Amino acid sequence: MDHEALIATLARRAKKAPPVDLFAKLLELDDALARSGWPRLSPWWRSSLERLYRSGKRRSVWRVGRRGGKSSTFCRVAAVETLFGQHDVPPGDIGYFAIVSVSKEEAAARLTTIKALLGVLGIAYRPVDFGIVIEGRNVGFKVYPATIAGVSGFTAIGFLGDEVAKWKDKDTGANPAREVLKSVRPTMATQRNAKEILSSSPWSTLDAHAEAFDLGDTDQQMVAHAPTWEANPTISEEDTKELEPDEATRLREYGAVPMSSGTQLWFSHEAIKAAIRPSLKLPARAEPGTVKTAGGDLGFINDSAALVVGHHIPASKKAPARFRVGDILEHRPTPGAPLKPGEVIKGFARDLVRHGVESMMADGHYKASVFEHFEEFGLNFLSAPLVVSEPYVRFRVLLNGGRVDLPEHARLLGQLKNVMWRPTPNGAISILLPRSGGGHGDLVSALVLAAWQMGGDVEVDPAPEKDSPEAWREIVEREEEREEKEERRGFLRTAEDDDWDLGT
Repeated sequence: MDHEALIATLARRAKKAPPVDLFAKLLELDDALARSGWPRLSPWWRSSLERLYRSGKRRSVWRVGRRGGKSSTFCRVAAVETLFGQHDVPPGDIGYFAIVSVSKEEAAARLTTIKALLGVLGIAYRPVDFGIVIEGRNVGFKVYPATIAGVSGFTAIGFLGDEVAKWKDKDTGANPAREVLKSVRPTMATQRNAKEILSSSPWSTLDAHAEAFDLGDTDQQMVAHAPTWEANPTISEEDTKELEPDEATRLREYGAVPMSSGTQLWFSHEAIKAAIRPSLKLPARAEPGTVKTAGGDLGFINDSAALVVGHHIPASKKAPARFRVGDILEHRPTPGAPLKPGEVIKGFARDLVRHGVESMMADGHYKASVFEHFEEFGLNFLSAPLVVSEPYVRFRVLLNGGRVDLPEHARLLGQLKNVMWRPTPNGAISILLPRSGGGHGDLVSALVLAAWQMGGDVEVDPAPEKDSPEAWREIVEREEEREEKEERRGFLRTAEDDDWDLGT
């Protein structure tokens, strides 16, 4: 650039441009999109965004339930900020409205919406790596992963943190939001009109998004909260009950109520009491049409080995499907006399054959030993879900829905009543099984795995070829690799304050 051009550029920057009413521009954009069949901003979004723009605050923190219109709304905000915002991006540089999500793939979905939006407005753009630049201007949109390295080294004219409470590092499982936000904020340092938007449905009170929200309205930021049905009235509260039958999960995901950071009971004692059937004697006879399953918890040294047979009673015209305990079997070690895995597994195999059950679900730690003995009986092994909390969530849904029949079995009922839980900072749920009566929730662990199969989403683990040392070695190596990966992410049992923490 020659001297005269540089002087002209500096003079242009020195001259204050008349202020632009960005909220008015947002309403104009909403009208244009509505004419093309896009849904309008809901009344809650209109009033909340007006409050933001009239406040002049740089940062906003939004806690809104899932399917509450966050993504669609903030794509419009990003477009208005980029197209009409008064940003001072020097020649030779490009200012990007940055969209940061748990992965580039997730963030790219927002970019797809922005491209469609620009198409409605007839605004041309050219592609760049992971983004687009508006033709004839040095501003655009770019997507970034929620990593420290991924959000460095660019000029930002605005920033959208998409589902900040749910960010997770793929290696550690931790939420990196605190460090990512520290890295991305300097990219807006020279852009005084850049907006920082932190948007998410909640997780717990422990993460960076919750901490920002808890600061409330300040001189620097505005906060806003809405359950799904308020932000998006096309979805009613009753609709969310159908979408998510587990009430605690529904309140978090759709009611936008974060989980408490403290330890709490997982199962309702009233729901457990209501599920007890004094007439249910074990072993119970399966009714015609019943599907039989089994869950196992294989402890041998300090803990019990447990097997629970479940009866899945199909739905009828008068009643929904339900789960009934068919039998409970337990081997308990004594001090100095640990259980012998081969004897226990063989005994469980005989019990399964006696009940007419073809498979047992358990975690994969003793898979090789189970295969060795199950083969003799023609039985199958099913690996438990990697996300340990999932069977506990499903069983709680069944229990709270009055669809579980429990026997008067003191040890099982005691373990059910003692199951605890707490959220973790890395966006997971820890299920805590306190030590009781020589075990760590072994019966309840087997119970929830027997009930988990009621959904039918299980796969039989293939047995290795007979007399194939390589195949057996592959099983062992695969299980060791699985355990190592789970341990890094906090999924395995770890001793903690006399509890067993099952991770997520």
